[in-house]
Amino acid sequence: MKALSKYFKKHKGKIIFYLFMYVVFYALTIYASLIVSEYLSSITENLVNESWRQLILLLSILVLAYAAHYILYMVGVMIEYRLMLDVKKDLMETLLKIKSLAISKSSSGELVSRIATDPDLLVGKLETLIATTANAISYFATLCILVVINVWVGLISVGFLVAIALFEIIRARSNKKYRRLEKQADDEAVSFTNEVVRSEKDIKGQGLERGLKEIAFGKFNKKVKIYRRRHFRSISLWFARSLMTVVYIAVLLYVGMILLNQGAIALANFIFIFTNREALQNVVWQYSNIMLDYGEIKVLTDRMFEITDERKYPTEKFGNKTIKKIKGNITFKNLSFNYVKGKNILKNVDLEIKENQFVAFVGKSGCGKSTLLGLIAKIYEPEQGNIYLDGKNINSLTKDCLRNNINYLNQFPYIFNLSIRDNMRLINPDVTEEEIIQALKSVDLWDGCINLMPQGIDTMIGENGVSLSGGQKQRLCIARSFLKDSKIMLFDESTSSLDNIAQEKIIKHIEENKGNKTIVMVAHRLTTIKNADKIFFIENGTIADSGKFDELINRNSSFKNIFEGEL
Repeated sequence: MKALSKYFKKHKGKIIFYLFMYVVFYALTIYASLIVSEYLSSITENLVNESWRQLILLLSILVLAYAAHYILYMVGVMIEYRLMLDVKKDLMETLLKIKSLAISKSSSGELVSRIATDPDLLVGKLETLIATTANAISYFATLCILVVINVWVGLISVGFLVAIALFEIIRARSNKKYRRLEKQADDEAVSFTNEVVRSEKDIKGQGLERGLKEIAFGKFNKKVKIYRRRHFRSISLWFARSLMTVVYIAVLLYVGMILLNQGAIALANFIFIFTNREALQNVVWQYSNIMLDYGEIKVLTDRMFEITDERKYPTEKFGNKTIKKIKGNITFKNLSFNYVKGKNILKNVDLEIKENQFVAFVGKSGCGKSTLLGLIAKIYEPEQGNIYLDGKNINSLTKDCLRNNINYLNQFPYIFNLSIRDNMRLINPDVTEEEIIQALKSVDLWDGCINLMPQGIDTMIGENGVSLSGGQKQRLCIARSFLKDSKIMLFDESTSSLDNIAQEKIIKHIEENKGNKTIVMVAHRLTTIKNADKIFFIENGTIADSGKFDELINRNSSFKNIFEGEL
């Protein structure tokens, strides 16, 4: 709950006004109830003039009460909207700072739920909690009025409150326990459903439906069982509490009859007591709801702001140094890296890439080529050793200094559910339409393709570019990367899904920057790396050899075997 305090402070003025209006609304409601009692008493005593005066007063009070409720509702919506927006904004900013390795080890469905769904639930619960608290205070005030009207009725009511309070305490504790279990089961189901949606082509292509349906049913059934247990226990306690309410009503009517016969209570007062008896139940029920809401808010808050917990989700750390003009020299010194502790992917790597060089990393799958690119871009951090950019440790550089000067295109780049124009503008918001079209032409994606689409570059292309082919998605991502003017260009098998003609055009465009930018490429195809200034051959997580293509082909049989089919 401490994590929410800054949001409350930010909107404390609105929250205080909301509570004030709630008190005003309830005070007017109670006053209206008193007038109704007096009005009914006046009618029974045939006091016509007095009853008309009371009727006009009642209608005026009701208009004011509804006006107060309208203001109350509007303020509540404003608070809810601002809180929801502030929380989601902060969580999204935190998500973008979390280390890639921490995200890859987490459930994507769980992270999505914590950012996209939990804030909505949290704000709704907070609004309910505020209203419930105001109700509880108002209902307690009603109880005090009843005690003042008649002490015996007050004592009976207090005794009833104590009895039903026991049921509410049991119900609240039970509900809290099951809600936590239910949320955990829900996270598992959401995460698994997310995986099914993302892998639907593999599911259909390999006939995985039967096995996945059984697993999905098991996860859904787990949540349903917990849900059922929670509600069965809650309804059982509610039924017991309702029976006690019936007893209370019977006692209240019996005592009221005696007091009326003895003239110990006025008819108007007894009508007020009886019509407001539910307020007495609500004193306990609202207290119980406060406990329930508080418990659920705590569960949601702990889940959401666990994202900010550095122990589970460590964030990227950058320095405060900058380099005025990046040259593009990259140096690895005694670097080791692992995804799983104790299993190094890279071991004691030492290498140097000079400014404006075109170099390639070559080796069998899993040898650490892509990891090297991720380390240069500081997407990953080494277990030991350091990486230097123009002689400065990249850990000492600011985020803008490092990331603005590196253009890293990984093997499976993501296309967002936006238009082609908006996808391209993500990398450079100031890019012009002419520049976008030129970039698309450079990857052979304009003529005969996007220019023929009804909306052109404003065409929506679906989540991860679902309306495009694999090759078209890859070309679009490459075109997007061309719009970022960075000194260092990193390409991780970026042309693997392209045909030979498209690949040659893109390689030609990349090589046009040769001598002006530092280009580092990971590739399996001979055509993409044969003109590299230097090739680093990686084997078993180390630099096994390096040199120009012809040198490595002639002296290294392991290197030669990789390209045997293309020679």
